Amino acid sequence: FDNTGTLLWTGDLTYHDSPVRSCAMDGKYIWCAVPDQNAVVRYSTKLERVDLRVGGINTEAFRRPMTVTRVDNSIYVCSKISMNIKVISLDNYIVTGYRQFSEPVLRYLKSGGKETVVLSSGVYTL
Repeated sequence: FDNTGTLLWTGDLTYHDSPVRSCAMDGKYIWCAVPDQNAVVRYSTKLERVDLRVGGINTEAFRRPMTVTRVDNSIYVCSKISMNIKVISLDNYIVTGYRQFSEPVLRYLKSGGKETVVLSSGVYTL
C-alpha cells in the first residue's frame, strides 16, 4: 500500500517454495522468518525479490525461526527449536545471541522500554 492506502502489489512471499511466517518493515525492505528453511530473508520492495538471506537449511544460525521483530537497528529472531532469541545487526548482518529459554520462543516485542516474550507456556514481561 502507498501512503494514501492504494494497493500497489499483491502476491505470495516465499523463499525456495517455503512460506514466510512473520514480517518486519525496514524502510524499503521487508524481513521475514522462513521456518522450513531455518532462515531469515530480506525482501527488497524495489527489486521485488529476496536479496539477502541469513541462516539456511544446513546451518545452525536459526532453528525454526518463528517471528522477526525490528527494534532500532536490529532484527530480533525467535526460534522455536533452539528456544532462544537472536539478534541480526542491520549494520553488519552479524548474528548474536540475546536470550535463552527452557521452552519454545514464539514472539518477542519491545515497546516503551518494556520487553515481552511469548513462550509456549504463556506471555511474560522480561
